Amino acid sequence: VKAGQIMEVIQMYEYISDFNNALRIARQHATDYIPTIYNNQGKIYLEKKDYQKAEMCFKNANKPELMPNFYMQNNMFEEALAFCRKHYPVLI
Repeated sequence: VKAGQIMEVIQMYEYISDFNNALRIARQHATDYIPTIYNNQGKIYLEKKDYQKAEMCFKNANKPELMPNFYMQNNMFEEALAFCRKHYPVLI
């Protein structure tokens, strides 16, 4: 951080899945990158099948449409409807 390599520090934390520290650095030095961190964290949660945490990450990334798309591609129609009813009603 002191050397001015902010993005490298954030990406290093993301690489090791330390999203809390990545967000901490981004909030201090690169606020425009925060949605990208949440988006990347959401993808990790999708791989782990932790859908509730993925939903929150994509909402925080201002990309809530990614969850219904994921659910639909994976034939999880009830989950897609539930998510849309709760967080993204314009898609219903």
